[in-house]
Amino acid sequence: MRSLSTVTTALLSFFRSVPPLAPTSKRIFLVRHGKVIPPGGVHGVHYGDLDIPLSPLGKIEATQAVSCLADTPLSAVVSSPLSRAVFGANEIRKSRTITTTPPLTYKGFSELNRGKWRGKTKEQIGNDLYESFNAATPGTTPEDGESLQTVRDRA
Repeated sequence: MRSLSTVTTALLSFFRSVPPLAPTSKRIFLVRHGKVIPPGGVHGVHYGDLDIPLSPLGKIEATQAVSCLADTPLSAVVSSPLSRAVFGANEIRKSRTITTTPPLTYKGFSELNRGKWRGKTKEQIGNDLYESFNAATPGTTPEDGESLQTVRDRA
């Protein structure tokens, strides 16, 4: 596993190499939340849209995103309504003045609703069913959850 400082250095290098945009263009940066505390403390379980907290390391990772974006002009910062995403978005917002006022959260950015698969591992779900879902096979949806097509449509 690479250290946090190695990852941060690589990201900073990437952001410095991003070419300028034409005046009529926009660029969207997608920043994933940091490491979370998995449900029941078990790694490898699916939690999807459950509002689970960031771990202490996840909070550090979120603040590192601030330094990676420090020299990047932003006109808006929007996140899913989940607290793990809101934390990082707020860290970025606090580091700068943003003049536009879009919604701060957008439900369409929420994680996949995994329904009855929440809290289960791939093995508990069943490898064939899991692979069929990830291949977006029509009709393969977690009970009480969302299909990948539904997520595509809302996002």
